[in-house]
Amino acid sequence: MAAPSNGDTDSQTKQPRYASWYSIAPTPFVGIEHPFIIKNVEKGVQSLGGLSAVSKLAQNTKERPAARLYFKPGNRESKPVSARIAKTSDVVLKVTLPKRTGRKRKRGSDDPFEASSDDSCPQASSQRTGTPRIPPASAKASYVLRSLRDNQEIYEVEAVGHVNETHRFRTLPDFVFSTKNNAFMQKLRDTTLTFEYEKIKNFEFDQSTGVQQVNDLVPPPQWNYIPTPFNY
Repeated sequence: MAAPSNGDTDSQTKQPRYASWYSIAPTPFVGIEHPFIIKNVEKGVQSLGGLSAVSKLAQNTKERPAARLYFKPGNRESKPVSARIAKTSDVVLKVTLPKRTGRKRKRGSDDPFEASSDDSCPQASSQRTGTPRIPPASAKASYVLRSLRDNQEIYEVEAVGHVNETHRFRTLPDFVFSTKNNAFMQKLRDTTLTFEYEKIKNFEFDQSTGVQQVNDLVPPPQWNYIPTPFNY
């Protein structure tokens, strides 16, 4: 936990301070309010354009791009949604909790977990030494809240940085026209949309004459022209 600043009175008003002042590390963070529930971090990064696109969001430049969300990464027919950058004053907290492995309580009760008397138990040795353990990344909110209540004197909280801007997705996504059974679009996807010269040369239009039945409809570049939802 960050150490409070010296002095019990304000240097300007000379009034007593009723709360401690804590210094926050100058490490900048960029917030992204992802509309999905992220269970796989790798797929979550891919939905934002990959590591290269995410790293550009943290660059210390005046013209930083806004985050873009891809609902179907790799599908060129699914257009991304651009975020809006909002100025924020948030703090990133690092909470370190001990594991509950080796702790037990009476069956059917809601009492706090008690440390095992077994000396070989890693949790018991953790409580004796006071060394906190980080819970698994997949821990649910209920797990973390219960661990905070059961380890009020052991868990640690540290302010690791501040968030000056947050990327928020508030616009409507565009519709996606399925071209799974569209022969023309499949041919276009396998040649032109690969952006490879040797494959692009293989794309040709059907130049046969006469009346033909056209079953392949090319979808428009955009379906929805209203990015902001109406409050009906």
